[in-house]
Amino acid sequence: MKLGNTILPWVESTKHLGHKIVTGKRGMTNDVREKRASYISRNNEIVQELHFAHPKTLVKVNNVYNSHFYGSILWDLSSREVEMVQNSWNTSQRIMHGLDRKTHRYLIESVSKTRHIMFTLHERFINFTKSIERSKKLALKGLFDVVKHDCQSITGHNLRMLSLKYNVDKIGDLNKKILRNKCYADTPIGEEWRTNVINELIDVKHGTISIPHFNKNEINELLELVCIT
Repeated sequence: MKLGNTILPWVESTKHLGHKIVTGKRGMTNDVREKRASYISRNNEIVQELHFAHPKTLVKVNNVYNSHFYGSILWDLSSREVEMVQNSWNTSQRIMHGLDRKTHRYLIESVSKTRHIMFTLHERFINFTKSIERSKKLALKGLFDVVKHDCQSITGHNLRMLSLKYNVDKIGDLNKKILRNKCYADTPIGEEWRTNVINELIDVKHGTISIPHFNKNEINELLELVCIT
């Protein structure tokens, strides 16, 4: 391939508008791992620098400054590496709220009052494909028409995975509206009370409200009991 009379070199990876484009699955895997490591590092910094803040503040700061995962539209969203990103997000929510690391997964969204990162990644990918479909660039639309039905491509694989996950018959019917009212993990019947109790105990720990005759250790024991039993 030439640009004028200059032969263009073949490279393993390059950056385009901040996106790291790589050849092969290994390159995508490395990108996910780098973004996950960066997320963990920045989350630790937020928790350490704002150790005095209420968990609501920590979550808001983390959502604004540390949840972009730029380039995630190029990831295999069903890969083990992306699952690890989701697990790291779960852990970070527990840490920011001062909860035991074994806290039930179904409590994470309701306690943090923020959408799970899984839905964020899915919505961004769906919006990405919709923007291509609306594009006026024929070459881009033509390429998308080829790969969207090819499950050997990451784009086609993601589209099929999302269609199956959200029970959509046609790829063209995928849109962010189907993600509404979905939850990362269903709350077992009869366990809804845990969320309110946890949030009240967190407020007690941070001085927002008080419970007479209970010391800090007893509050922590109650919090652990509600989170993991």
